[in-house]
Amino acid sequence: MNTRRLIEELRRISTTNSISLNERITCENAADELGKVPRWIPVTDRLPKMVDRYLATWIDSDGRRDWGVLIFGVRDNKDGEPEIGFFTEHSEEGVQFYPVTHWMKPVAVRECSTGLCNTGDHNTGDYNTGDDNTGDYNTGCNNAGCGNTGDKNVGHWNTGDKNTGYKNTGGYNVGDRNTGECNTGNCNTGDLNADDWNTGGRNTGCQNSGCCNAGDDNTGHCNVGNKNTGDFNTTDNATGCFCTEKQTIMFFDKPSTWTLEDWRDSDAYYALFEHIDLTKWVSYEDMTDIEKIEHPESETTGGFLKKQDFKTACREGWAKMTDKEKQAVKDLPNFDAEKFEQITGVDVNE
Repeated sequence: MNTRRLIEELRRISTTNSISLNERITCENAADELGKVPRWIPVTDRLPKMVDRYLATWIDSDGRRDWGVLIFGVRDNKDGEPEIGFFTEHSEEGVQFYPVTHWMKPVAVRECSTGLCNTGDHNTGDYNTGDDNTGDYNTGCNNAGCGNTGDKNVGHWNTGDKNTGYKNTGGYNVGDRNTGECNTGNCNTGDLNADDWNTGGRNTGCQNSGCCNAGDDNTGHCNVGNKNTGDFNTTDNATGCFCTEKQTIMFFDKPSTWTLEDWRDSDAYYALFEHIDLTKWVSYEDMTDIEKIEHPESETTGGFLKKQDFKTACREGWAKMTDKEKQAVKDLPNFDAEKFEQITGVDVNE
């Protein structure tokens, strides 16, 4: 097909009612460009010398002449091999090469979006500055979700790339709010985690700062158990490595028969943690004049959060305890009143 006939065909198509407004605009612009640059260049003569968008024509699978604006450059084909040619990147199949027979110089055909208020190209969603988005408010490209600054996200509000979850700054996450990459869990700063809240990597458990843990709350690595600072433990709360049995803990610098679970299930543990507060809220009415000057925001907030010295908090907490609670503390293994006062500031004999 010569140039004149192609221009006539494009203008004829643009006047029909069977195409969309975007297709009509594209045809009109293409016809205008053909009128300015009326010479087709056969690919058998030469190929473009630079990567750009070109108006191209080819014979489709049904033997009919087709045309379009294609990119000329190098991309991996469906077999993963680099290939040079004319292609598009916005189709659902990914990169698609075309058997172009003729091409023209770079043209300024506008890339049409079906969505609203898009500054990018090929968007079916709305308010996108990136390209090829089906979602809305994306500055990245190829997003099905909304509000993404990264690319190829199915989820929403991702700054990373290729996330199906939401609000990820990392990439390749199935979960949500991950700063790491390749997580199926949520809120991970580490990478390759299958569960949630891990700062370490490759964990299937939760809240691990270590790596490769199947258990939870481990700072060590490769633990099946929970809350281990050591490595390769199947028990819980171990500081060593390759432990299978629960360990006893020290009290007052001496060995005891208690485990960490025994301590945290004791009346003494609950009494101490129930009454010791390092911070407390002071209402505006109870504040001193100096405190009001130091915390001018308290007039709006109705008070301020007061920090306390550790030993002061311990002495105040001890004063609130019942005699039964105080006795539970004194009955701890290896109880040493002198060391207790050294740590807490509390003289149990007063």
